[in-house]
Amino acid sequence: MAGLNGIGFPGFKITDPSTWVPAFGSWGGPGWSAGERASGPLTDAQKLVPAAFINGRPSPVDDACKTHDLAYDAAYGQPNEAMLKLQADVQLEQDIANLPWSSLSGAEIIYASAAAAAFAIKINNVDLAGVAVDTLKTEAKSLLQTVLDGVASTYGGTISPPSTTTNPDGSVTTQYADGSASTKV
Repeated sequence: MAGLNGIGFPGFKITDPSTWVPAFGSWGGPGWSAGERASGPLTDAQKLVPAAFINGRPSPVDDACKTHDLAYDAAYGQPNEAMLKLQADVQLEQDIANLPWSSLSGAEIIYASAAAAAFAIKINNVDLAGVAVDTLKTEAKSLLQTVLDGVASTYGGTISPPSTTTNPDGSVTTQYADGSASTKV
C-alpha cells in the first residue's frame, strides 16, 4: 500500500514524472497497479491483488482505481485503445461521483477529489484528442483504400495499402501487400 493513510510516493524518482503524482492504496496513481510500479500489461497475479484496506475495510476509492486499471489493461494494444481508455476514464469519474462520501476516510476524500479533477482535465485534453486522431486515421485509411480500389479497377489488379500493428513492446510493424514487413521501435 502506498504510504501513510494510503497516500504516498512509492518508488519516487526525480527522472520519472509518473512518480511525481502520489499513489493511493494498491491501485491509485499513474504507473501504480497492484501495489507496485508497473509498466505494460498486468500479470494474472497482479490482477488478483485486492483493493487496499483503509479503516479496516476495502477502500471503495482503491476499488474504483482497480476497476480503472483493469480496463486500461484490457485496452492495451487494441485498435480502439484511445476510445477504450476514454470510456475507462469516464467510468472512473462516474465511480468517484458515486462513492459513499460520508463513510470515506480523510485520505480517501482527498485522493478521490484530486483524481476526479485530474481525470476531468485528462478527458478534455488527452482522451478526446486521442479518439479524434484515431478516428481521422481510420477515415483516412478508408479513403485511401477507396482511391486505390478505383485505380485498381481502372488499370486492373489489386492495390492494398500497408497495415500497421502496434506490438506489446511498443514497436510498430508495417505489413506490405507484397508480404514483406518492417518493424520500428
